[in-house]
Amino acid sequence: MELTSFNPATGKEIGKVPVTDPSDIQKKVDSLRERIPTVDLETRLSWVRSAAERIREQVEDLARLMTEEQGKPISESMGEVANSAVRLDYFCDTAPQALANVEADLGNARSVTRFQPIGVIGAIKPWNFPVTIPIWTIGPALLAGNSILFKPSERTPLLGEAIAKLFPEAPMETVHGADEVGKAIVDSDVDMISFVGSQAVGSEIMKKS
Repeated sequence: MELTSFNPATGKEIGKVPVTDPSDIQKKVDSLRERIPTVDLETRLSWVRSAAERIREQVEDLARLMTEEQGKPISESMGEVANSAVRLDYFCDTAPQALANVEADLGNARSVTRFQPIGVIGAIKPWNFPVTIPIWTIGPALLAGNSILFKPSERTPLLGEAIAKLFPEAPMETVHGADEVGKAIVDSDVDMISFVGSQAVGSEIMKKS
């Protein structure tokens, strides 16, 4: 089964991706749990910095794809794509301090707070900002040592594939489909859901969490 992407301005088919069978979602989560990175922060920083560089190299191509698949004017698409690289730079610049141990001298004792990964993150993302909103989750989640199951909107699957290719070394899988695939992610044993969408769906995800 395939998911077809259409240009919203013309109705023209622009590409297809395979739809993920909902019954395969838990297997993907299990695989990603085994792939939770054990590498150091410097390696994870290299993944995200490389993604920012790839965005800069491909900014025009990504922006054209966004305009064709999602429908934004090209000037807005260019701005969104370029901003995504800037955001990844910011996450990389702030991660060492944000993830560092916090130590406190209590006089007769010492307190140390250590930050640990959550695990497998299910990232269910919308169509309206199809590059920046996924990037805002993927960048910090990888830097913090997690693996990611990424479901882009069924309206922008080609952009979802393009985003996945920005992080070739990272422990991330991309799945495609509509409501049934999203529900399968929520029903799986992912450790966290990062969702952007309607209030009604968000409420349902919270209930199931």
